Amino acid sequence: YSITYNNTTFECLFFSSSYKKLVVSLCGGRDSCKYPRFLRWKYYYYLNANFLCIEDPMYKIFSNETHAFWYYGTSTEWYIEKMSHIIHKFVTLLDINIENVIFLGSSGGGTTAIHLANIFAGSCAVAMNPQYDISKWNIVINNLLKEKLNIDLNNDNDNYSRIKIKISQPKSRYFLIENLASKVDREQFIPFFIKNNIPIVYGISQHNNIVTWIHHTNGEKKHSSNPEYLWFLLLDFLNSELKNGNNIFNECLNNDYTNKRIISKLKKEINSLQSTCKNYIKLMYYRYKILSILTTGKKKEHYMQKSTKTKQILDDINGK
Repeated sequence: YSITYNNTTFECLFFSSSYKKLVVSLCGGRDSCKYPRFLRWKYYYYLNANFLCIEDPMYKIFSNETHAFWYYGTSTEWYIEKMSHIIHKFVTLLDINIENVIFLGSSGGGTTAIHLANIFAGSCAVAMNPQYDISKWNIVINNLLKEKLNIDLNNDNDNYSRIKIKISQPKSRYFLIENLASKVDREQFIPFFIKNNIPIVYGISQHNNIVTWIHHTNGEKKHSSNPEYLWFLLLDFLNSELKNGNNIFNECLNNDYTNKRIISKLKKEINSLQSTCKNYIKLMYYRYKILSILTTGKKKEHYMQKSTKTKQILDDINGK
């Protein structure tokens, strides 16, 4: 869909669901100049939620660029503020509680997710390797914004506080996922965490309404080496617990060793179960072959009387 609000058009992709939850997927930098491009839309198949992807209209201005532009807008307009009205319309039409709205993004999309969680009190932001000070991210982007839009990212007098991000909504929940293996991301999140008294703890840690997940993931592009949908499913579960007022993170981590011991003790049972499953699959295969013979139009009684072994196998399968 192309949705226009106050003369700015947002390209959107929407998947509906009967569940009263909305996930909004946001764009960061891109690998090609294709427009629009919708990220993580396949998450819809794994989640019990409505799923909305919104592309950054900044790429209409910078059509030949692949850098992130954070839905920045112009010197007088903030595209995130405009986008929030569109999201609010979806929330209203779908009759969804704000507490069941999740903003999801990595890199520039993660920064945008945090901004939106600030706007929608009670919502949740899942931000993977976001930028906390966009003026220190990429000098090329700084120059592009200066040349085309006369925007100076080194000027802190921005009316919308877009340059240095803040976590300002105590009712919202923020999941910040950071990759220690990425130097450019360490330079972003470590000063921000220190300034805001957020503990820098490897693994999962909770600080009031902020949950950090600091990992070390090597990849060809370390900035893009993020935990993807399997991790997001876990974060979705943790978010539901946090939303209900539960503090489960330390309990999960403290029980980790105990769980590993339990799994270790069950290895024999697991191996036995695997063996049983393999045998069962073989029996089902033989049953399929036998039944295919019995249903070829020839007399079933002839085959059943001729092969007592066949009957034994079928009885064995039915017994199991």
